[in-house]
Amino acid sequence: MLQSPLPCNNLIEQSEQHRSPYQHGRRQVRIPYFRSHPMKRPRSYQMSLSFFSQEWCDAAKAVVNANEEMQRGFDDPASFTNRMALGTLDRDDLITHVEWKAGQIVSWTPAQSYDDDLFLIVGAALPTWRECADGVSEGKKLLMAGRLKLVKGPLAAAISNADALNSFLRSWGQIDTDWNV
Repeated sequence: MLQSPLPCNNLIEQSEQHRSPYQHGRRQVRIPYFRSHPMKRPRSYQMSLSFFSQEWCDAAKAVVNANEEMQRGFDDPASFTNRMALGTLDRDDLITHVEWKAGQIVSWTPAQSYDDDLFLIVGAALPTWRECADGVSEGKKLLMAGRLKLVKGPLAAAISNADALNSFLRSWGQIDTDWNV
C-alpha cells in the first residue's frame, strides 16, 4: 500500500483495515456455521426421531437400503418381495408396515392395525427392539429365544434370512432415536 504524504489519508486507510464490530451504529452478528447449515449441526442440536414415527421410518428406510451387509445376508434378495409388519407387543399403537421389492424397502409407514395380506408379522417389546438396534443382541438369537416373536409367517423364511435380519435391526442404531414413546 502506498503511503500518502498527508497524514489524514493514512488514518483513513488504517481505519478501513481495522474496522470495529460496530458499523454505522449496528453491531455485526456472525451466525454460527451450524445454524446456517442444518445438516452440519452438532449432534446435540439434532432432534431425536420418535421410534416408528413417519420421520423415523423414512430415516430407517434410507439407512437400511444403503446397508450392503443386509443385502449379502439375504438367502435370495431378488425374490424377497413381500409386505411385513413390525410392532411392539406391549403397545398396539406402535406398528409399522414395510414393503419390500427385490430386497429393497419401497415403503415404510406407521400403521393403525395389522392387515390380512401381510407375509410376516414380527413383534417385540420396546426394550428388545432397542437392544437389537444397539447391537447388544442379535435378532436371530432373540427370535429363537422367543423375545422377538414371529406372529405370522413362515419360520423357515426368518431362519434362512437371519443374517439379513441381524443387519436390518442393527442398522436402526444409526438413527438418533427417541425410545421414550
